[in-house]
Amino acid sequence: MEYFVNKDRADEDKKFYKEVLNDFSPISEDLYIFFHIHVNGRCFFSCSYFDPYINRLTTDYDFDFVLNELTDHRSLIKKLIEFYFYELSDEEVERCLKFDSELYKVIKNSEYSDSEKLHLYEFFLNPNFYIQKLHGELTVMEMKLSLYYEKNYSRIFDSFNKLNVDIIAKQLEPIKDVNCIKREEYVVYLSFCLLNREFVYVTSIDTNVVFLFGDQYTLGIEQCKKEMNNWQLDRFGVAIGEKNRVAILVYMLEYGEVNCKDIEQHFSFSGSTAYHHLTILMKYGIIKSRNDGKIVYYSINSRCIDAVIKKLHKYSSREKKGIK
Repeated sequence: MEYFVNKDRADEDKKFYKEVLNDFSPISEDLYIFFHIHVNGRCFFSCSYFDPYINRLTTDYDFDFVLNELTDHRSLIKKLIEFYFYELSDEEVERCLKFDSELYKVIKNSEYSDSEKLHLYEFFLNPNFYIQKLHGELTVMEMKLSLYYEKNYSRIFDSFNKLNVDIIAKQLEPIKDVNCIKREEYVVYLSFCLLNREFVYVTSIDTNVVFLFGDQYTLGIEQCKKEMNNWQLDRFGVAIGEKNRVAILVYMLEYGEVNCKDIEQHFSFSGSTAYHHLTILMKYGIIKSRNDGKIVYYSINSRCIDAVIKKLHKYSSREKKGIK
């Protein structure tokens, strides 16, 4: 509920999501490490089997594609190690893959809670069991999802009929770089999410624009605007309260747009470490991204910085007013 409910309409949203949960059985505790919300606000599955495949959204990215990717158990295990222990170098990750004792040592010395460590130990002791469990439960959920969409298809139809790309682009301008939408040659791909009603996701892929919207996306856009106008200083502090992320911002200030590979090479980070820092900066809106073909470029979100400066200004103004 914490991640889905809009505080301005909490009662209505809670009722809706409780009804959704009645149609979908809870995720098994056996799948904890795949879907547990990490410190960066994301879960392993979306970070490893959605984000890296953004450029396939207009081609063959579908449920069968994801299942096929999951058959590569070694790759999945490696991604899990990189996700949960992003600070490890590529060489250290390989040692963990090769020697269980190295991996268990990393888990033991980590700052995770005892419960989280237990889930990690259990998975790495018998990964095939949990991966097969993941396959099975995903298949069941996909069937339930198909039935849910058939039953609620009218909500998609209604939302689609009200959608105007030009109006949406104007609404998105304060919170997202939408210059890609204004190009004459763009092709729009649109998909609706019925489980997260206010979901708003826009990305450009080559000359295509992909919209992933909840059926009440306009409320999501308005909520994003409110958050843009009311940046919380504590959230900003979480994002920049780590010297490497400050260094990344300095790097962006000098070079403008950079990609993940640039950051890896400049700071001698592993790919997972670079991605982790970028994810946190993105989560709190301090940086923004755009796709150029298969490459994602990141840059400082000046709107966020301006909003934080404005919010801080009231403290500096107290002295000018003679208030101590």
